[in-house]
Amino acid sequence: MSCPKCGSHDISIMAGEPIMFLCKKCGNQWPASIPRPGYVKVGETQYHWTEVEATKEKMITIAGELLRSGSSASDVVDKVAGLNSISKLLPREEVERIVKIAISIYGTGGGQL
Repeated sequence: MSCPKCGSHDISIMAGEPIMFLCKKCGNQWPASIPRPGYVKVGETQYHWTEVEATKEKMITIAGELLRSGSSASDVVDKVAGLNSISKLLPREEVERIVKIAISIYGTGGGQL
């Protein structure tokens, strides 16, 4: 890692919120682009991993309910992708994977993805 201003590799980490880097040569400060411990970046926002996993579990449950009610798999993907701020930011491939898990758990096809 190097300072974006002067290129120096003499960098220190400044604790705080957000975590910042400090160039010891020129004094430049910039925010760390790494998630805080226990957090994952979804879109441009950081969420605690437990929030993301809870959202995925909720998505699986709702997908199962929609599939049992006769919704097609593609409709289910669209509906569960819009549940909350986390699910709206997940890539479509991840939402499709979650719906496939629901199909395997609840044993209803609802069409192919």
